[in-house]
Amino acid sequence: LSIDTLTKVRSISGLSVSEEGPDVSIPYDAAARLAYNQWRDQYNKGDFDEVRYDYFKKNYEFITINNIEAKKIARESDAEEPELWALNEYGDFSSKEYEAAMSSSGSSSSEETPSEKSSENTDGGMEKFQVNAGSALSDAADALLEEEMQLAQQLGVDSIEELERMLDEMDGIDEEGIQQ
Repeated sequence: LSIDTLTKVRSISGLSVSEEGPDVSIPYDAAARLAYNQWRDQYNKGDFDEVRYDYFKKNYEFITINNIEAKKIARESDAEEPELWALNEYGDFSSKEYEAAMSSSGSSSSEETPSEKSSENTDGGMEKFQVNAGSALSDAADALLEEEMQLAQQLGVDSIEELERMLDEMDGIDEEGIQQ
């Protein structure tokens, strides 16, 4: 592996190197963190902010689950691809901050926030949302697989397996899974 490829892996994935060797653990929120970094660039939001990231992550996960569920419903009913939700410049706001921003900007109070739309559209309230979220897990796993493939492609790697081998090599793990 080239040093350039390893540097790209570290910068995209947030991996660090210590005296014990590279830390190749991938946090469970890697997709949200990657989306947050891209979103910050898109909306010129500046440096990473842990508090803003926590709000962003909650909104990102909420929208992701709703989009997965909408795609699943469309697929099962042979409907057209649904219009998917996306985070706008308010993606790192809490509900209260968003409502305050909308009321101060002169927006109509009849506009719905995504959470209001969700509870209205689930017909069964939170119980149905939880059931739908549970059934969306397999769809989320498929989406994660697709994101892993995109990451591999961004790094110029042909497959997820090759990406995993590369990460193992960075951590000094041989092909049989033994740390060297």
